[in-house]
Amino acid sequence: TMKATIIGVKKYEFPNKDTGAMVKGLKLHLQFKTAEVIGTACEIKDVTNSNPDMFAPFETYFNNPGELENKTVNFDRNSKGKISDITLLD
Repeated sequence: TMKATIIGVKKYEFPNKDTGAMVKGLKLHLQFKTAEVIGTACEIKDVTNSNPDMFAPFETYFNNPGELENKTVNFDRNSKGKISDITLLD
């Protein structure tokens, strides 16, 4: 598990082209320290309502996404190195 700081957020909402259900999401811009990067590493992770368990803590901020700026998250990576799980800490 690694810690990261949210340094930017982009909110989006659109109808799923197959089902018509509304897709709600937040594109989280993260910064964190890692041994592989000199300086600060940055990565973007989408959290959407298609993964309700992961999205739930972030959904509270959907109408005011700027309030997520500077909050801390924990994240894990899957075997391919992609962020697989992200949790809001504060």
